[in-house]
Amino acid sequence: MQEKTHYPTKNGTRALEVIREITFSTDPADFHYIDVNIPCQAACPAQTNIPGYIRTLFEKRYDEAEAEARLALEVEPQDGMGLVVLAEALAARGRHEEALEVARRGLHRDRAWILGRQLALAGRTDEARAIATEMKAEPPDPWRAWTLAVLYATLGEKDDAYRWLNYENIHCWVIGLGSLNFFENLWDDARYPDMMRRMGLPLEHFYD
Repeated sequence: MQEKTHYPTKNGTRALEVIREITFSTDPADFHYIDVNIPCQAACPAQTNIPGYIRTLFEKRYDEAEAEARLALEVEPQDGMGLVVLAEALAARGRHEEALEVARRGLHRDRAWILGRQLALAGRTDEARAIATEMKAEPPDPWRAWTLAVLYATLGEKDDAYRWLNYENIHCWVIGLGSLNFFENLWDDARYPDMMRRMGLPLEHFYD
């Protein structure tokens, strides 16, 4: 069946209609599936479909990714994943200035990597490396290690990317190593299969 949800826009003059295909389960083990398995989606005010976002990018359905991201940002303008996906969808089609504008929205230290990646994709690698240097000056933690791995992978600096992927308590988003296009520069690297095995992740891409 379909679930329809209406969200008022900021000026209150119209509503956004979100239609989701819903599959119901009566198994108690499934009741808290989203909370347990996709906590970032459960915590997000816009309830963004994180796996769906990743799939549209992986399958290069950039028009769809852009539309979904813009919808989420109408509901919650500072939705982090919405900003990431919108920037990615724009950059993938060569619209780098627009992508950079998106990456600068609501910029704070935990989102610096978004701007850094977009600068790297736009060929502004010195600026991207400067952001990486600032990030490294902060106390390390699982999230910072993961985002530094993303940034260095984007820059093609594979040794640094693997060094941060080997951080002792890497962030749970590392499960996207084989499906997030953030890491596509590593997929043909000789160290990639061993990294995936050590993390207990399948060698094939998640959506293949």
